[in-house]
Amino acid sequence: MPAGHKPRIAAVITEYRRNSHAELIVGRLLGELGYEPQVQVAAMYTDQVPPNDMSREMAAKHSVPIFDTIEEAFTFGGSVDHADGLVLIGEHGDYPINAKGQKEYPRRRFIEEALHAMDRRNVRVPIFLDKQLAYDIDDACWIYEQIKRRDIPFLAGSSVPYTAVRPAYDRSLLGDLKEAFVVSWGGNESYGFHAMEVLQSLAERRAGGETGVDSVQALSGPEMWAAADRGGWPEDLLAMALQAQPQPHPNRVHPREACAAPVLFIVNYRDGTRGYVAQLQDYVSTWSYAVRLNSGQRIAAACELDTDRPFAHFGTLTRHIEHLILTGQAPCRVERTLFTTCMIDYAMASLFLRSAVPTPRLLLSYDP
Repeated sequence: MPAGHKPRIAAVITEYRRNSHAELIVGRLLGELGYEPQVQVAAMYTDQVPPNDMSREMAAKHSVPIFDTIEEAFTFGGSVDHADGLVLIGEHGDYPINAKGQKEYPRRRFIEEALHAMDRRNVRVPIFLDKQLAYDIDDACWIYEQIKRRDIPFLAGSSVPYTAVRPAYDRSLLGDLKEAFVVSWGGNESYGFHAMEVLQSLAERRAGGETGVDSVQALSGPEMWAAADRGGWPEDLLAMALQAQPQPHPNRVHPREACAAPVLFIVNYRDGTRGYVAQLQDYVSTWSYAVRLNSGQRIAAACELDTDRPFAHFGTLTRHIEHLILTGQAPCRVERTLFTTCMIDYAMASLFLRSAVPTPRLLLSYDP
């Protein structure tokens, strides 16, 4: 790449519309939303073009060609040249929803075609993949194995783990973590994944790093509250996490009285640590959490998300993406995203089967 030139990326997108992840990430890389990019979007591939599509308008405005295949986007139309990085946005769009309630986004296909294009030219460039690796554990593990085997600089996941928290506290205390309880909202899979990311970003900091997960269980509706009454999960941590919300429920109504379809995910780590995610639709406005240390100390905080345009937390994520492309360095291990991907898939399976499920794919360790 000539000195002084920005690295060129190919953007692979499910759909590009207002407030989509494509607009909030690729749009920033195009110089929209008040963002000054350090890379250049040089090609696009769009899997779907909805009636409210923005990709054609933005591509014309910024003189970016849109290609019919991912390989053509990577090679700018089939020449010997190729992109210096790939940004894959496999979120939003009209895709099937399976029996477990998961939207079947084509993330594996995106990765597979991108790797094929690189393999044909014997090159390796950094890849960012938005949100979880895949909706299916087998696909997620396949992606993980292919990325590791090729030693490709790689980042996946979302903006939420990189937000500041309020109140701030000494994260080194998490080395003594015993329990972590995350309060979440939105769709059980789509927003539950964000909550799993928050949970794992806390859990992996415990002394000795990550050693694996034994099982995941989902409880819904009355069975969730019945388990609380039996002491099956720590209601005091739920209360602390709710109190940390920037805008607690105005009537101070307990969620068991106000949430029509609550869901609780329970993550049992191999070393005895326990994690919890409470999906409280229409009850909270962001992700917050409370932790209990082995010393007995409790800490609560909320993730500081900008909920109005231009959604500043996506700007933070975009800077991490650019850093990956510029340096080959990611802000977290790919194993974190493998864990969170598998954890939410196991959780959705448990919710579907109405029983705890073992987690054989998560019997591994990593140092964050």
